[in-house]
Amino acid sequence: MKLGIHVNTNRHMTELLSIASAAVERGHGVSVFLTSEGVGLLTEKRMSELASIDGVDVSFCDYVASRMGIVRDELAEQIRAGSQLDNAIMVRDSDRVISL
Repeated sequence: MKLGIHVNTNRHMTELLSIASAAVERGHGVSVFLTSEGVGLLTEKRMSELASIDGVDVSFCDYVASRMGIVRDELAEQIRAGSQLDNAIMVRDSDRVISL
């Protein structure tokens, strides 16, 4: 199963990490897409930890991040800059999607 996690708030880093880790431990793939206020989580140290988990793909809306002053070069290399197209692809390819 593939789990999609759409993140549009900056309040749930602990839950995001817990849910993604639990899904991977059970053999599921996880795609995370950050947009709106959710891109604020990119500055959290634990985001690099999340992105380094095998089976977890992390991408974010580059347009929103640039408007919020987030510098792409300061992020872990596993975290991909993208667009709302990446969000749509995540939804299409996921068996289940949750929003935080």
